[in-house]
Amino acid sequence: MSPAVRRAALAAVCLAGEVAVVLYGGPGRTWVRGTLGDLLATALLFFVLGALTRWSRSVRAGLSLGAGLLVELAQALRVTPSGGAGELLLGRHFDPLDLLAYALGVTLAASLEASLERPSPLRAGSR
Repeated sequence: MSPAVRRAALAAVCLAGEVAVVLYGGPGRTWVRGTLGDLLATALLFFVLGALTRWSRSVRAGLSLGAGLLVELAQALRVTPSGGAGELLLGRHFDPLDLLAYALGVTLAASLEASLERPSPLRAGSR
């Protein structure tokens, strides 16, 4: 599987996770929507950029984290849309913990990608 196809598949997994987060109505809904949703959002962007470009992992990580920071800045300045799809995508309230979730999402995504691209000793020995 090519790296671009692998990244597109990982982006699809993140998108499915985002849909599940939006639909979730059980206990801890606020945490799931706020924290897990933000973590998945930056991971999704990281993998989409990887599927569509040849940019390095560090550039994609920086852009993904930067997008999260811009969202939080817009929330802090109260310039995000209220209601509808705009609020669903960009949120409404600034929360400094979201910055941690964005950073964790990018870090986990970059780490996962690196581990999947590293040759496995088992695969290398079977050739």
